[in-house]
Amino acid sequence: MESAIRSIGEMARDSVLGVSALRFYDRAGVLVPAWVDPVSGYRWYSPEQLAEARLSARSRRAGIPLADIRLVPAGWSSAATDLVRHCSRRIGAVGARSVEG
Repeated sequence: MESAIRSIGEMARDSVLGVSALRFYDRAGVLVPAWVDPVSGYRWYSPEQLAEARLSARSRRAGIPLADIRLVPAGWSSAATDLVRHCSRRIGAVGARSVEG
């Protein structure tokens, strides 16, 4: 596991989400930075948030609405939920298309 906190630019590069998308996701409550500098407003992300950022990017490519993406990490541990099953299928379909094309 990586241990370095990421700047917004590093998170954008590593997650394939743009800086503007990360700012939007913060405002929407989808992916809130681990720490925001109170003086500069600069956003910093914990190593654990990289997987969540990548999941959010795949979810958007699958056409899942932001309101649902916000719920996925909370329900991800409960594989019995309809939302998680639905999102998993859509993300899997996008992943299969990415490998093929």
